[in-house]
Amino acid sequence: MALSQSFSQSISYKILTDLPYYENPVNDTYQKERCMLDLYFPEGIQNFPTIIWFHGGGLKRGSKAIPEQLKQKGLAIVAVNYRLHPKVNAPKYIEDAAAAVAWVFKNIGQHGGDTSQIYLCGFSSGGYLSLMVTLDQKWLKEHSIEANQIKGVITLSATTFTNHTIRKEYGMDITQALIDHYAPVHYARGDAPPITLITGDREKEFFGMYEENAYLRRMLNINGHTQNELIEIGGYGHEITEAVNGLDALRRLEESQDFDVILCDINMPEMNGMEFIKEQCNHEAYCGIPTVMCTTESHPRLTQEAKQTGVVRAWLMKPFKPEILKATVDRILR
Repeated sequence: MALSQSFSQSISYKILTDLPYYENPVNDTYQKERCMLDLYFPEGIQNFPTIIWFHGGGLKRGSKAIPEQLKQKGLAIVAVNYRLHPKVNAPKYIEDAAAAVAWVFKNIGQHGGDTSQIYLCGFSSGGYLSLMVTLDQKWLKEHSIEANQIKGVITLSATTFTNHTIRKEYGMDITQALIDHYAPVHYARGDAPPITLITGDREKEFFGMYEENAYLRRMLNINGHTQNELIEIGGYGHEITEAVNGLDALRRLEESQDFDVILCDINMPEMNGMEFIKEQCNHEAYCGIPTVMCTTESHPRLTQEAKQTGVVRAWLMKPFKPEILKATVDRILR
């Protein structure tokens, strides 16, 4: 699926932040806190396309941010916050995503956007929400919007079975597959908008993510859907970001909170591991990301202090074997 727009380098852009997207919000403090979006759009031009971006984070963490790679492309970008587990359970995440999409359809025109060119995009659980809102048409119907008005969907490492966090709500293990009414693949249909599914390497992806996407594409094709593609990016996993020190790690967290686990060394230049996790605890957007602390020495006092933060879930003594690290991360994510 190609998305293109001709534009001038001299175009200026405006950003509106923390816009509430529910037309009739309930008297719910958490909804008022989370159910907002940011709108980044080109000024002085008309009929530009719009990308609605849903952040990842397993439906448990993360925060809205305009992706830098999409800026200054002659497009509007809408970055959406939605409510998170454990403060809410399904289907609140999906309801929020649908309300945000409906807001864009009803409001982007007044800023110059073309409502016939609205795309849904997201990473990981953000991709899951993009697919759910598009394939299961009832969510947008609640807002008098037809899902097939969406121009197209582009997802990065999306869950296409029932999301892992929703499985945990059922008391299931993350490695147990489930397809029910909260699975995008359950609603695979031939008349859906164009869909592009992008994943990492099938041998490196997160818990069978490539296979889930391949199965969705297969079911779309069986149901007569022809405008779809599956792109596997060889050599890459779900996502690994490396920081050179604690300060660099904080900067990367500020840029994007779409991380499932942090692997931290207690001995780092500029900001050591303990200083880093204390800073992490002070930021609501990423204080919930579990951290594995690594060290070459035994630090009983620091070990206890770190675990008391609630952020550090495991402490590994170096050197350790790769399978030990993998087992530790798998245990934390379950």
